[in-house]
Amino acid sequence: MVRFCHAHLPPILVLSLKRFEFRDVSGVTGLRGAAHREKIDSFVDFPIDGLDLAQFCQDSTTDNNSDGSSNSSTIYDLFAVCNHYGRMGFGHYTAAARDWEGSGLSTQWYSYDDNDVSGPLTPSEIEAEVHSRNAYILFYRQRSCPSTLD
Repeated sequence: MVRFCHAHLPPILVLSLKRFEFRDVSGVTGLRGAAHREKIDSFVDFPIDGLDLAQFCQDSTTDNNSDGSSNSSTIYDLFAVCNHYGRMGFGHYTAAARDWEGSGLSTQWYSYDDNDVSGPLTPSEIEAEVHSRNAYILFYRQRSCPSTLD
């Protein structure tokens, strides 16, 4: 059974970035139903630590402390990212992740590429592997969640 750590937010948040685009080009090519497909390589800036969803919650007033700061129930930390390299239809997927430790997440990131695991990653490798324009799927853990979700 999955426990929700907050009344309206999940303990694990998975965000999929729109990296592939289909455009109708039937008017340009003269072919009915023709579509142009391409990968979107734009950099999307996202936080590794401290993604705060309080402003997106319907009842965000109950999530704030008296000093205006958010409770940890609306704050998420990135623990894994799936990357896509290459073009649409052709490409390669890799992942980077960090361990869950007792009350939080490890600061050490590891890279996963087919059968190869490397790490811990250096700060520049984290920027290249985690916080990059190839990020495709982001996995966040609610900060207030226990280390296990039994």
